Amino acid sequence: MKLKNLKYSIEAIAKSIGMRLLSKDSRIVYFLLGCGPNAVAKTVLLPATPTCTNRILGFIKNPETKGQTHLGKVDSLSVSVVSTGIGCPSAAIVLEALHSADVKTAIRVDFLGSLRDNIEIGDIVIADSAFKGDGTTPHYMEGEKVEANSELTNLLIQKSKEYGKNVHVGPVWTTDALFRQTPELYKKAVEKGCIGIDMECSAIFTLGKIYNMKTAAIMAVSDKPITGKSFLEIDKFVSELLQGLDDTIKIALNTVKSIKENI
Repeated sequence: MKLKNLKYSIEAIAKSIGMRLLSKDSRIVYFLLGCGPNAVAKTVLLPATPTCTNRILGFIKNPETKGQTHLGKVDSLSVSVVSTGIGCPSAAIVLEALHSADVKTAIRVDFLGSLRDNIEIGDIVIADSAFKGDGTTPHYMEGEKVEANSELTNLLIQKSKEYGKNVHVGPVWTTDALFRQTPELYKKAVEKGCIGIDMECSAIFTLGKIYNMKTAAIMAVSDKPITGKSFLEIDKFVSELLQGLDDTIKIALNTVKSIKENI
């Protein structure tokens, strides 16, 4: 038992010395993502939920877990899959770590709720901007709305057309409280012109703008909360939803393959 304790003590001392020798950025990445900056690709997909993370990994070649990240290939391009977790506070923390890892491009790929009658479950939404209904982004930047990177967003739109998908493009409302989304909130968001509601876009776009990281979002519609029934009341994922998510992932990956040539 004493030898075992000694081994752990030696390892802890070695790690402590090693961390002190690292740059500030490297320490941030290690602390927040559990890996070194070199383990994170310059292009990243950002799911929020375990369901979406697992679906993305099914399309990535030879994904290898690196701390809290997954590194794999799309054709010859290295791509990381990094979950933001749900909500803007955790998304902002992940974006801070990605900035420290010198990530250049990040695309949010996950679910959102529809705020329009003509946007159905399984449809695809590309957010060109986000209204900041969260409590995190005001700590970074003033203003009620933040834009996605226009070049990356336009490339997503282009690739969706090449893939033969009719997508909906427009602003989304980002909120903090999943269990406190009310009819009054939906009405306010619709009056602002929002076509969907999510929990991460505003943080991702805001930190992308601050750190000159190209960020965009393409999402599959999981529910229509304006009808009074959220995804929390759905008994199972309908086939349209999973197909929409897979199509969303494929469009994002086709976009990733074209980034070097188009941006």
